[in-house]
Amino acid sequence: MSYYNVPDDWGNYYSNCEYCNTRVHASEGGCDCAGWTNRNRLSSCGYHYDDGEWSKVVSRKRHVARRNHVRKTEAWRPLKGDEYIVTYMRYIDDDTGCSRHKKYYQLVRK
Repeated sequence: MSYYNVPDDWGNYYSNCEYCNTRVHASEGGCDCAGWTNRNRLSSCGYHYDDGEWSKVVSRKRHVARRNHVRKTEAWRPLKGDEYIVTYMRYIDDDTGCSRHKKYYQLVRK
């Protein structure tokens, strides 16, 4: 032990952050830069980053209406025989990591 109860090899635990090249000590838990986020992993998995949120198309399927849909919104009411596309999207918040799914409908024009 050396001065002020600090071990002699205290200087051996420093390393540089791989994202911002800041020198940090192992006792600090790592750098505070935004490089530790899931960006690298999520972007390699097909997610797109926009305004603090990651998004990805989970599935996109084409359907044919078997009946008249009267309970849908005023702007989107497919009739029997109309084709439409259902798109499922997954969103992941960059700050909290919480994810949600959302379904989008698109009427195919003939």
